[in-house]
Amino acid sequence: MKTDLFLKRLAVLRGHDLLDMLDLPIAQILDASVRMLPTQTKALDMVFRLLSPQGQEYLVIIEWQGYPDAAILWRVVTYIGLVGQAEPHLPIIGVIVYLKASDDRGDALTMVVDDVVQQHWPLRCIRLWELDAHTAVMSGNLALAILSPLMRGADAELVTQAAQRVLAEAPAPQQSDLLNILGTFAAPVMKPTRFLEIVTKEYLMSSELFEYLSQELVLQTRKDVEAEQAAKWQARLAEQEAALRAERDAREAALQETRLRTERETLTSLIAVRFTDVSPTVTGLIQAITDPEALRAIRLGVLEVSDLATVEQQLRAVATAAADLSW
Repeated sequence: MKTDLFLKRLAVLRGHDLLDMLDLPIAQILDASVRMLPTQTKALDMVFRLLSPQGQEYLVIIEWQGYPDAAILWRVVTYIGLVGQAEPHLPIIGVIVYLKASDDRGDALTMVVDDVVQQHWPLRCIRLWELDAHTAVMSGNLALAILSPLMRGADAELVTQAAQRVLAEAPAPQQSDLLNILGTFAAPVMKPTRFLEIVTKEYLMSSELFEYLSQELVLQTRKDVEAEQAAKWQARLAEQEAALRAERDAREAALQETRLRTERETLTSLIAVRFTDVSPTVTGLIQAITDPEALRAIRLGVLEVSDLATVEQQLRAVATAAADLSW
């Protein structure tokens, strides 16, 4: 599930709550927008235009990071630079909000040359999993309560309490959107069906996000079904290939056994004709050899051998070599 849309909506609805996490000097939020970057088709996650208690205007760029990206620090610095070119007179503060520990790529760009730090550019960052879910739900800050499923110690009971706080404290026009956002983030700790039982579908359906969420769930379900079918076909194909290999191996083994038996019988008959008699020792040596090619080579040379002792010597050498290899 992509979370960008939900996080941006949360920032628009509860921007003042989110800004409380940053410990910035804020007297007023002048504007909150999803701004397109100049010269690029990339939209920033959220830009706040703020007014400090002393009347100074400044910008805060918040970038939500919900997937691993080695370039995230460079991206935020680039965003600051591009926005700064458009408004060079304003201070601009970049903030990265990491959703999961696996997304964390640090909070500073450090340029090191020959083991010496030549430039260090720190950025503000918030690591949600380091925050306490219970504290967030009880804080009275609705944005934190909605993000609490991503925090340390999150569980179904805290999700229930967060939903109750939204219903009790959020303005009515915001409730459906906020509940949809909460339900999205709560999925790892509470099944969607259980969340629907707590909130009721009517609250969720009145949100513009519900249709998007439903479409995403339908697409995900379809992908899951297709993936399951593909896995079944792959398993069936693997079974068929294994069966064919087993059949081929069995056929080859049978052919090998037939060829070995034929070579043994032919060599035994040839020795009997050539030397009148076949001793039990020679018969045992022939049976001890399991390589049809080795038996064939001995058979082809029997007519040129003058005595049975030489044939026995050849058989013994091949049988001994085969026994040594088996060890």
